[in-house]
Amino acid sequence: MRGVRPPEGPSLDLRIIQEFGNDVLASAGVDQAKNLAIGLLNTHFAILKTAGYQRCLIEDFLYLLYAYLVSSSTPGTELQELVLELSQKALRGKPRAAPASSFEARRSFNFLLQNKIRI
Repeated sequence: MRGVRPPEGPSLDLRIIQEFGNDVLASAGVDQAKNLAIGLLNTHFAILKTAGYQRCLIEDFLYLLYAYLVSSSTPGTELQELVLELSQKALRGKPRAAPASSFEARRSFNFLLQNKIRI
């Protein structure tokens, strides 16, 4: 049919959550993975109820970023490198610039560019 577009892959925000989540869970033991999953679900639904979907994405990302940093994982993709670089600057309150890459600015990037984060 004309005008029907094939389904796109996950949004960039969801890709960020997916990549960090996969790495965190892959490096965790069974019990730790269960605890991480419970914590993510608690974060997700508590925020979803009070603040809505867009803020929920940010809080899910921050939860997984914290778990990723604690696990001492190293970035495996260009996207992870970019997000970690922005996150480190946001944690320290350092100046940040929009990504000069093929990744278009999304909510996660905008959040990191505009906010000092605490995790």
